[in-house]
Amino acid sequence: MKSPRPDKYWNSKIDSIKSRRDHCKKKSRKWVKLHGNYRKMEKKKSNQLKDFQHKLSKKIVNNTKANTIIIGKLDVKKMAQSKKLKGKRKKAQNRSTQNQGYLSRFIEFLTYKAELIGKRVTKIDESYTSKMCYVCGKLHEMPLWKRNMECDCGNYIDRDRNSTINIMYNFLLQNALWTSFQQFAENLRQTGLPMSKRFSESFPQMT
Repeated sequence: MKSPRPDKYWNSKIDSIKSRRDHCKKKSRKWVKLHGNYRKMEKKKSNQLKDFQHKLSKKIVNNTKANTIIIGKLDVKKMAQSKKLKGKRKKAQNRSTQNQGYLSRFIEFLTYKAELIGKRVTKIDESYTSKMCYVCGKLHEMPLWKRNMECDCGNYIDRDRNSTINIMYNFLLQNALWTSFQQFAENLRQTGLPMSKRFSESFPQMT
């Protein structure tokens, strides 16, 4: 399901009208009108995203054969304590915080819908999962613009896929699920991805 990204559609419009509003005298007739338009745009953006999140969470739950859905843990406390910025960087930070709020809401939708049909959602710490090569464990600098990881061990992989494999690895390791580890390793082989040395070290039965 492709995301309509209402945030991207509305953000430029919202920024434009906010800029016009902020150049007006506060509480003046023009300010009130522009502020009303700004509030309407924010509400439309939020409603469109909420609708998409409902549909996506329902699709994930209904199309997942497993009884457990694994997601990264969102550290809201850490985000709230992040360094305060100014100017354009502050605007980007505020928007990022808003997006994290939307993500929290999506997780709530996903958890609720999963529980309705007897499934569960498990949150796993995702620290360093996009920076650590899942094959050899080496840490890389991975700024947001860098979409692929290229490791000395020969692993070249999309950062999100690498992160997903690491999150799954952490879940299986924490729960000592040997049988599930076997199936996970087999799925990696079938997709042509290299086997992880960390997997075989954690579960020597695999070698």
